[in-house]
Amino acid sequence: MPRKTDGILFELQPRPTKGDDGKPLLYAQPVIKHKYDLDDIDDFCARYRHTSRGEMKRLFDLLGEVTTMWLSEGCRVETPFGSFAPKLKLLGDQLRKGLIGFVFQSFNLIDDLNVEENIELPLLYMRLPKAERRKRVEEAMRRMDISHRAKHFPRQLSGGQQQRVAIARAVVSRP
Repeated sequence: MPRKTDGILFELQPRPTKGDDGKPLLYAQPVIKHKYDLDDIDDFCARYRHTSRGEMKRLFDLLGEVTTMWLSEGCRVETPFGSFAPKLKLLGDQLRKGLIGFVFQSFNLIDDLNVEENIELPLLYMRLPKAERRKRVEEAMRRMDISHRAKHFPRQLSGGQQQRVAIARAVVSRP
């Protein structure tokens, strides 16, 4: 059932996960009554801002063209609608292997690997020497304060500890 707070309608929806206290988490989602498109913006501006019909569409088209051009040149573009950064152009799996660290909502730890091995996994894909892998894993575990759980398996960890392992795995490659 929608609720109203500060003029914004929202719905509370239960999530399948539970909090630290064991109770189900709630998710507040705004209720969208109507989505506006560029024609609606153009009509509004023509009616209340005294612009001619189509003027706002032309402005947005121009903004889109300029933004696309600047992004293709590698520039970052700041607008009232948000900040846009150029896409990374990398060959093959380089982006996934070392430039970006992923933390999944469900952590995606591998049950058959202990904490140390889970954190080391991205470094294996990067084909780093064993000594370098060991050094980086120890550093990541120390930073996340989970060194004392190095030989534990995911099922032996609390949710917070699993989250720290997932974060350590994401940053161990130094993205």
